Amino acid sequence: MNPKKGGTPRYQKELRQRLKLWYDRMGLREWRAEIGFCKDEDSDGAAATCSITEVYLTAHIILFPSVARYWKDRRWDLIDEVLVHELSHLLTEPLYRIALDAVTNTSKKFLEDVRERQTQRIAQVVLKRFSE
Repeated sequence: MNPKKGGTPRYQKELRQRLKLWYDRMGLREWRAEIGFCKDEDSDGAAATCSITEVYLTAHIILFPSVARYWKDRRWDLIDEVLVHELSHLLTEPLYRIALDAVTNTSKKFLEDVRERQTQRIAQVVLKRFSE
């Protein structure tokens, strides 16, 4: 994916800082995570997407315009939920990739749904821990 860059420099700076905050809180220092900003909406309606190369421990998170709208409204709770969810994929992706090789085409959608639910559960645990 080669998204068209979106968002103001201030927005991009604040979101990079926020990503680093959660990256550190979640103890993901062995990973290298980068963030990109897309001015086009995601075709599936997602707020963000994450591409991971687990061999090299790299991740590239793309934020879509809905996150910019959260930022304009100063909805840090929603921004945090998006960022923590995408960073949680760093924890679930290696197992997902192993399992993906073992499933048939008919069970692939089921596996993707399980991965998203487990990723969201991890994100909720992390958010709860740091909101206290």
